[in-house]
Amino acid sequence: MDLLLPIFGFSVALVGLIGILNPRRLRDLVSAGDMHSRFHSGIMMRIIVGGILIASAPGYRFPLVINYMGLVALLWAIALYLLGEKRFERFADWWSNRPLASLRAASVVAVAFGLLLVYAPVA
Repeated sequence: MDLLLPIFGFSVALVGLIGILNPRRLRDLVSAGDMHSRFHSGIMMRIIVGGILIASAPGYRFPLVINYMGLVALLWAIALYLLGEKRFERFADWWSNRPLASLRAASVVAVAFGLLLVYAPVA
């Protein structure tokens, strides 16, 4: 598990970098596939990542931050489930139609989050 989160963090940072450099490409990547699969995989990914963050938080440089990030991921999974697939679809459509500057700003946050996961493990 020591390498799992840094690899995930690197992947998140890479996707964020794509969003900064080419937000249209990121929009296309996020919109690919059917909504049903994206809804369920989004919930499952948040549960998995949240659980891993919480479980591995004691071994990180910033355990409280990592623990809270895991809690936020789990709460977001619950919120998505309660939101339902139809509302999620409307939200996804709304988000993908945001100005490119908004997508770039969110991508900067993704890069920061990913790099934190790469840096945070205690060596």
